[in-house]
Amino acid sequence: MRNILLFFFLPLLTACNSNTIEIDRQGAPALWKVSVDTQEKMAKPRSSLYLFGTVHVLPKGVKWSTPALEKAMDSSDILIVETLGLEDTATINTIFMQMAQDEPTPALLSRFSSDDNRALEKLLEEQNLSKKTLNALETWAVTLAIANSLTDAMGLKRSLGVETILSERFKNREIQGLETIASQFAVFDNLSETQQHNMLKSVIKDADNSEDAFLRLVNAWLDGDIDNLLSDNGMMALPEVRKGLLDDRNKKWAIELDKKLQQDDVKHYFIGVGAAHLVGENSVVKLLEKAGYRTERIQ
Repeated sequence: MRNILLFFFLPLLTACNSNTIEIDRQGAPALWKVSVDTQEKMAKPRSSLYLFGTVHVLPKGVKWSTPALEKAMDSSDILIVETLGLEDTATINTIFMQMAQDEPTPALLSRFSSDDNRALEKLLEEQNLSKKTLNALETWAVTLAIANSLTDAMGLKRSLGVETILSERFKNREIQGLETIASQFAVFDNLSETQQHNMLKSVIKDADNSEDAFLRLVNAWLDGDIDNLLSDNGMMALPEVRKGLLDDRNKKWAIELDKKLQQDDVKHYFIGVGAAHLVGENSVVKLLEKAGYRTERIQ
């Protein structure tokens, strides 16, 4: 399912050229509080954090703030998001092009079978994407370029995305990032060529269903329906892709959050990361539970 990208990775940022989707409804996405569990450790004040699953780009009309979220944000000292600097689109695109072109690549259509090529050419024509430009990109970068074009065509905007609103809310407080822009692209760059091919095939296969898939995911997110936020279909059926995009990053983030919770300097953190990172047995929520923390879903 291609639109799962919106829940754990922010595609390239471009000006939207249409506005086909509008979701005019109030939601209550899932929110957890994480704190030290043992009475011995609770004898003195300890740090705590809120975990909130985000969608990086959204259409107009989505209302996701609630009294519980407002209270959580107001009581937090520090905002932590996946990465900082997402408003700097020039830098993002520079890093992307450097990493996407640092290895020689064959012509795009020579990388696939004739059947795959017909579907790819059809999609490139529909999205008005240049084969000449894509020929110079590694396969993972072609996948993100196509995914970004599909996102753009639906009228989804980073300026309406959750991280943008959170950053504005915390503009007079400290904001930290768990990763760099380069490390996010590296997740894709480090996939094997076979897995990059399979990921692109998945995007091509699901392109005609992009809008319906996005609406299902965002409505599940708004309803706090975590069981329907992450599937084992499409890209998530590829073990290397799932490991690189979700499981490995979740482990790193859980370790980093554990360190923050163990610091003597008591702080209260609000964590906003792609919603897919907070669901399932290998989620950040479950990993912190296994590390001995108390997790309470409060919304």
